[in-house]
Parts: sequence; structure tokens; C-alpha cells
Amino acid sequence: MPVPVSVQICTLNEADNIEACLESVFSSNPEEVVVIDGGSTDGTREIAQRIGARVLNPGRLGLGPLRKLGYMSARTST
Repeated sequence: MPVPVSVQICTLNEADNIEACLESVFSSNPEEVVVIDGGSTDGTREIAQRIGARVLNPGRLGLGPLRKLGYMSARTST
């Protein structure tokens, strides 16, 4: 049974790291994992989608706005 938490990860060109990061996160069985990408050009989004994360691609807003977007788009309400 999934743990009732939403994990949001802000990224920008993290293709070298995102797979290991997401595998670690998914090993805890969260209800949802959202990657909020700041405009990566290296395949970060594609890797995250392949692994099973929901990916948002708002572009280069800055870290604060990306975090807020992740929080506002969470489907887990507990």
C-alpha cells in the first residue's frame, strides 16, 4: 500500500542523477512523485517519465516558483 505522501523534486539538467534519485524515492512507495523541471536540455524529463514520475515542465521560473508549483499540483491531500 502506498505511503500517503507526495514527493516533489525540482530539477534542471539532472540526467546524470535523476534515475538514482527517483529509484531511491520510489523504494519508499510514496503515493505520488512529481518532478518539476526548470527547462532541462539533457533528457532529465524523459528519464523521470520513464521511471514513473509525473513530470511538470513550466520552464525557467526559478527554484521558489518551481517549489510552489509542485506543492500546488500535489494530488495527495494528507
